[in-house]
Amino acid sequence: MKENELIRHQLFDLDWPMDQDGYVIDTDPEGRKVVRRRGGPLRYYRPLRDHPGLAREFSELREEDYIDFAGRFGLLGASFELGSSADDKEQVAEWFLRSKNIRDLLAAHDKGDQKTAVKIYNKTHHLLRTFVHAEETKKARIVVQPSTLFGAMILQVADELTTGIQFKRCSNCTTWFQHRANKNFCSDQCRYAHNNKRRK
Repeated sequence: MKENELIRHQLFDLDWPMDQDGYVIDTDPEGRKVVRRRGGPLRYYRPLRDHPGLAREFSELREEDYIDFAGRFGLLGASFELGSSADDKEQVAEWFLRSKNIRDLLAAHDKGDQKTAVKIYNKTHHLLRTFVHAEETKKARIVVQPSTLFGAMILQVADELTTGIQFKRCSNCTTWFQHRANKNFCSDQCRYAHNNKRRK
């Protein structure tokens, strides 16, 4: 693995928890609507390695989609302490604002308004953490990682802003995937499924 590929791999190497019993929309003691864990065992996964178009999916959410999204990817994250009670629930209003934030950012980017997109990005609050990565045979270096799911999605957007990569929808399952010339499907399975539907 080349040096720049190693850094990129570590940048997106986020383990994130998801309640295996799912999530519900509830009301907290102050009367605010919240997305809340059901309290089941946590399963950790790597969202950005498996879902490179996750930020775009999140930007399109409506309130009725929050439970499905949380059930697949977990809460957005508000603190560094993933096991704290603060991560058992999050305000629906916060989900709305964060989704709108990414939606506005991507809309500016897709229109070619780089100045506005960068301005929105630089004003966005997201949590990052740094590590010193040291190997016996190489010079130690700083590695930056997101500490929350929202921070990871914002870094996905930063990747779009700075590398020129593009995303498109799969013609079969509508999942966002990294655009490649003459590719209309996110996977071979979706291509086969789409072709089978056309033959029927």
